Amino acid sequence: MQTVLSLTPFSRIWRTVPVALLFMTCFAGPSSSQVPRWTIGMSQCNLGEPWRVQMNADVKQAASTHPDIRMVFKDAQNDALRQGAH
Repeated sequence: MQTVLSLTPFSRIWRTVPVALLFMTCFAGPSSSQVPRWTIGMSQCNLGEPWRVQMNADVKQAASTHPDIRMVFKDAQNDALRQGAH
């Protein structure tokens, strides 16, 4: 004799919940505004001139309007090898 299982509406919901949670977990992730997608490095040979300091400030301000960008600034202190190593 074959047994037929009948599912009540309540039991159907409880069978669907784990599948829905698994689906949401697989496709959920951190939003792009929380994790920068791009890292941009800017290396100045020195910061002795005011225009170089202003350039860094301008670039930093422009990058702040893009949450997917992280800026990294380096001062090579007049050392070409140090500037290229960044």
